[in-house]
Amino acid sequence: MKFLAPFLTLFLFASFTMKDTKLVESASYSFKNSLDIKMSSYKKNGKLDDETNATLLISDEDPLKYFGVELDLESSGMGAAIYDYDKQKMITLMNLNGNNQAVIIDMNKKLFQPDEDDYDESVEFVKTGNSKDILGYSCDEYKAVVDDGTNYFWVSATAPLGIIDFFIRVQNQKSKNKIETVMPEGSVLELSSVSEKGEKFVMQVTKINQNINKTIDLSNYSVIGRM
Repeated sequence: MKFLAPFLTLFLFASFTMKDTKLVESASYSFKNSLDIKMSSYKKNGKLDDETNATLLISDEDPLKYFGVELDLESSGMGAAIYDYDKQKMITLMNLNGNNQAVIIDMNKKLFQPDEDDYDESVEFVKTGNSKDILGYSCDEYKAVVDDGTNYFWVSATAPLGIIDFFIRVQNQKSKNKIETVMPEGSVLELSSVSEKGEKFVMQVTKINQNINKTIDLSNYSVIGRM
């Protein structure tokens, strides 16, 4: 699946530019809820290729003006990235040798919202009849065949938050689009993509965190790079 690929790529890329030493303009970002997720990729022989843990930080604003991603990359010093849709900036936050530092990237809105071409109205989501519990919520499985493989979605009618519904909020900043009419109704707690070559990617919600009321204050960070 392509949902997090642009965000994670830019997050990693930002850490290599270190020039400006001005303090970040006074700003803070508040998040009401979060999702802990695990992303796993498998080779075509079924062996685990890579695994990453992350937390999606979600504000309570509607429309959604910003969101955050925290990655489990403590050894590299990278902690979080904030995607400010309103200001069209991505702010990568790091702690290097005990110093709070940031890289700011000017972003085109299209870079951090799902590509509408990924949500073709002709794609049919078929309920397979399989069901299972995820985090105590009953989920039904849906299957969608696309050009480069097959996608599977585990959807709960009762879970308060999910993966796809979060990105739908990012996509629907100004107006409704076809995603809402294409996706199954409910919260997606697990999704997987199997390519024609047999390679597999799985994204799972491992914990739903409500009312975390977390604030990231940028006044203590120094800018070490701008793009």
